Amino acid sequence: LGPFVSAGVATLALVGLIVAVIVLWKPPQFPELLVVGPRADGTLAAHPTATQSHAATMLAEWTNAGGDRPKLGADPSTLTDKDGWKAKLNPAAKSVVLAFAAHGDADPAGPYLWFPAGDAKAVDESQKLRVKEILDRLAGLPADQPKLLIFDATQVPAGWAFGSTHNDFARAVKELEPEIEKVPGLAVILSSDADQTSAVAEEWRSSAFAHFLGEGLNGAADRGAGRITAVDLFEYLKRELPKWSQANRDLEQLPVLLPAAGEALVSDILP
Repeated sequence: LGPFVSAGVATLALVGLIVAVIVLWKPPQFPELLVVGPRADGTLAAHPTATQSHAATMLAEWTNAGGDRPKLGADPSTLTDKDGWKAKLNPAAKSVVLAFAAHGDADPAGPYLWFPAGDAKAVDESQKLRVKEILDRLAGLPADQPKLLIFDATQVPAGWAFGSTHNDFARAVKELEPEIEKVPGLAVILSSDADQTSAVAEEWRSSAFAHFLGEGLNGAADRGAGRITAVDLFEYLKRELPKWSQANRDLEQLPVLLPAAGEALVSDILP
């Protein structure tokens, strides 16, 4: 019996060694989440960002719970300027979810997000992150890597601090749909449609969109397949968000999914 036991132990050891080599040679891939948003509550150059900050923290805590949830690409506290996220995009990740929680608007050059410094006295061009720049960065990732870009940028309908009389961010991003379609594997979700506001939910210390986004990523958007696609997440948001905004804030708020059709929409984002 002894030789058989020894042979069995040796076989198990060999199998374990083979598995270890495979894992080291080709580590398992996980989805990665990056949550980007300014921390500008100490400046008069922009509207307060407390709700965006809390939303970023909430999503980060969710990923840290482990399991088959996406890995956090970087702590949100390190992604508070308009450039830090760029180096954190991981081409080896199974999929990339890039979420921006920041005040946005549009000008003749296109849609942008505001990233004022904490001690800023006024807003200038250097503090704008152009959506076109974000698309260009995502275009540099592998073509077969699913990518989900999320914008919650319409909480403020107008901003006297930076000369905005009407937040036209959503309309301007929708006009970029041809550019979005050029980025392989990319889907984009906006928190509201043109001429609408992303409602703030004080009870959740975030926007209603951010709350339902977290719920959807946490499994509520799974339609029984054990995975979540961009369409799954959008359909959940489209069902829950308008009901809440209408009932609690008397606002019409419809999320937007871009492009309107394509393979990117049905690619697995999670797990």
